[in-house]
Amino acid sequence: MNRLSLFTWSFPRLYYLKRPWKWFKELYWNIRNFIHRGKYGYSYTDVWDFCTWYPRVGAEALRYLAKKGCGYPGIPPWNTADRWHEHLLNMARKLDKCADTMDIEYSMNENEYSEAFYDEKNKTHKRKENEDGTVTTWVELTPEQKEIRNKYFAREEELQDSYNKFREETYQELGRMIGRYWD
Repeated sequence: MNRLSLFTWSFPRLYYLKRPWKWFKELYWNIRNFIHRGKYGYSYTDVWDFCTWYPRVGAEALRYLAKKGCGYPGIPPWNTADRWHEHLLNMARKLDKCADTMDIEYSMNENEYSEAFYDEKNKTHKRKENEDGTVTTWVELTPEQKEIRNKYFAREEELQDSYNKFREETYQELGRMIGRYWD
């Protein structure tokens, strides 16, 4: 499925049935983005999320080139069209992963301490209503909760370092190969 879309909607359909003015507001921005994308090649929302938009566009372009392209370098290791198309699809998968690793949900799924961390996080907030009507909140962590928190953040840092390294390697490979991506 192509994750790029001309129109993006922030909420499910039922939400808009109850709030039609929100649908019209988003429709306005979708049309405005459509026109801007047609005129300049990118929309306002593409720029706001450049770190995922750019690799998604590149991945879709490489998939298209693999499917519809008729040329290939003709030198080892791409001396056949099938090998070249496989390289293009592999590069598209790498670009998709570059975009995916920018998503917090991707990281949460990879971090084995996420579930325990967020479960404990929700239990630790304390709340007190003061006499003057204000509310004071604070966090009290047990030693076990501190250990889970430390493991979570250590793993998160490890994952982000590996994601950054992967993205750098992917974009370096893309840079080395950019002159060959033509048809």
